[in-house]
Amino acid sequence: MDKIKGLRPKNGGIEIRADYNKVQYSWFLNKPWNRTNCAEASRVRRQKIEELKQTSSSDHLRRENPLFQTVAQDYLNAIKVRCTQSYINLARRDINNIWLPELGLIPIKNIRVRDVRLADQAFTWSSAKRQQNARSVLRGIFDTAIMDELIDTNPAQKLLKVSHQNPDIDPFTSEEKEILLDLFSGQVRLYFLLAFETGMRTAELMGLRAEDFRGKRLHLERTMVLRQYKPMKIKQTRTIIMSQRLQDALREAPRHISGHMWINSLGQLLKDPKVFNKAWRVALSTTGIRYRRAYNCRHTRASLGLSAGQTPAWLAKQLGHDLRTFFARYADYIDSNSDDAEMAKLVPSKNTKLGKNWDISQ
Repeated sequence: MDKIKGLRPKNGGIEIRADYNKVQYSWFLNKPWNRTNCAEASRVRRQKIEELKQTSSSDHLRRENPLFQTVAQDYLNAIKVRCTQSYINLARRDINNIWLPELGLIPIKNIRVRDVRLADQAFTWSSAKRQQNARSVLRGIFDTAIMDELIDTNPAQKLLKVSHQNPDIDPFTSEEKEILLDLFSGQVRLYFLLAFETGMRTAELMGLRAEDFRGKRLHLERTMVLRQYKPMKIKQTRTIIMSQRLQDALREAPRHISGHMWINSLGQLLKDPKVFNKAWRVALSTTGIRYRRAYNCRHTRASLGLSAGQTPAWLAKQLGHDLRTFFARYADYIDSNSDDAEMAKLVPSKNTKLGKNWDISQ
């Protein structure tokens, strides 16, 4: 299709954009890009522009009481200097899909707790975590208005707290791990061997370079986020001790151009894990092993390490967890080694004799 003014395909839907009074606005229509839906999006765009004209007032009033969507854009501009691009994209998604449809054209000073609560209830939440994250963005928008001395209190703070529970970890057994690794070859095998043996996150695996491997130690200093190398924060960098098996595999691996670890068939840098994820799905389908995300390689590293007697403090450091998070996440595996010993304390001694009062035949 030809380009249509103010519209562009994005994230499986249609982004609607307009400039009014030197301010950029955007909305999102969650429908596929085709002629019918684009015609509807164009009507929505004209309607929104008309609403902007009707709700706009003098320059003075706009400065003193800007629309919610204007403050939302100020919030997005502010977080660009301190947040990752992935977080900014998620924040923009939540603003466009959840908050702007309900609050976008209301002046910031006119928004009450009830407006916020109704906006929150109007969206069908896929999970409590999604709701919690979107609310965090909403609070950030109102905090921006407070910093600009537009309002005194944050109405989003009055929303009842929601709690979410992390899904249960679902690691692979040692036997399943070996079956899967035997199916892989080349750099695909090396990728998943690294995943199983170190427990690195996907972005950390993708960000590896040959220079990071130094003897038996792996120095983790960067990630690959949105197809770009990103340096890790100082507190997140770490050194991983590699198994002898992994050291041997790395010595046999070819040194790629410019030290990149992952290269496609054309000799170019792989910037996302699609090829590895595809191989993963095929492997699980071939073996009949119950499907779990490749991220469970990380949980497998933790569970097998604990079962082998490695200390939680050392494992937490290897995986890049703080100790509190590690204990909360893997408590069942930390305790499993002592379960039998604890239950044995309840078993009566062989020399214990029952008194007569226990003889129900009397």
